[in-house]
Amino acid sequence: MKKYDQKILKTAIPAFVISALCYAAMWGIMTRTENIFLAGYIGGGGAVSQIRNILICILVGAILFVLPLEKICDKTYGAVRYCGSLFTDKKKFRDAAALFVLTLLYAVICWASVTFSIHTDSGLDDGGHWGLFGSGSDEIYAVVITILAFVVMVKGVDLVKKSWSGVLFWFLIELANVVSVKLVTAKDDLTFAIVCAETIMFIVYMAVQHRLNIVTCLLSLLCGAILIFAGCDDVFTSKNKISGSSIMDELDQAGSMPDRIFGARYNITIIEHQAGIGLCILWFILLVILSIAVILSAARLMKVSARRGTFVLGIYMIEAFLIIYAILAELGFIKPAVTLLLHMNEVVPVMILGFRMFFIEDGSHNEKSCFNV
Repeated sequence: MKKYDQKILKTAIPAFVISALCYAAMWGIMTRTENIFLAGYIGGGGAVSQIRNILICILVGAILFVLPLEKICDKTYGAVRYCGSLFTDKKKFRDAAALFVLTLLYAVICWASVTFSIHTDSGLDDGGHWGLFGSGSDEIYAVVITILAFVVMVKGVDLVKKSWSGVLFWFLIELANVVSVKLVTAKDDLTFAIVCAETIMFIVYMAVQHRLNIVTCLLSLLCGAILIFAGCDDVFTSKNKISGSSIMDELDQAGSMPDRIFGARYNITIIEHQAGIGLCILWFILLVILSIAVILSAARLMKVSARRGTFVLGIYMIEAFLIIYAILAELGFIKPAVTLLLHMNEVVPVMILGFRMFFIEDGSHNEKSCFNV
């Protein structure tokens, strides 16, 4: 019977329960108001299909929870180190060789995924798809490839001796990740969220490891800015910028749904329009409570394992930056958002995966595992 660090779990379990309840309430508010707002325009699934989808998401999360992630990661990294050792017989170069193989392997996975998507593309639909898979699968792909990038980043950066080299490695993985996501999803808001999350992850991780300095911090921010401006097409200069209030004014004047609302997301505006400012404020209060619970628990986890704590923080920040993007878009400052906030297909399994990171076996804190240290 495995024994886990009870101090960490005493923090993690209440934080997970609070986060899950807040998420469920936020998702319920958003889904209910959107369904009412779009009634007659976009058909929605029934209660049975909704329950089935929830159960499937929980099942996927449960499978991720019980998987021996530490062993899988360590075996994979062992194979990477072996492949790296084939390039050199000198011990001092083995870390560099392993880093090269790790970077190349992730880049090949991204390239193969994009190639598959391009050659199996059967036409875009409203929900987006990856290859031959169904609607919304492009976002699922984005989450999977980004989580894989998180693992590669937090493991590989420790193989780099110099801080500036760490920035370069992180940037290369981030570049492969962002290019892959952008080519598959074509979503600027998702690209923006991933770049921001991974940039802050680097700064936080290096700070926790006492390897951060001003130059490294500025370099990472510069790399992040380059990726945002290169990967997000005309986000700040688009002629399609329009605030949520303007959309509602058009609706009131015309008496029918404006065409421009289809294909874009105005989730927060819809909550305020359908249920009033009070429920909108409640939605943001729930978001603040969820954020506090996640950030505090991740900070506590970082004291035991910087990799696990940074991983959890990165998972949270992707959704957080999607919400930030949506707020700016609905205020009319940037291009409209197109990614559905709090999408259950991605959020529920990833929340459970994040909770799994807090289950650290007693005595394994200092082991050189991909998930520890």
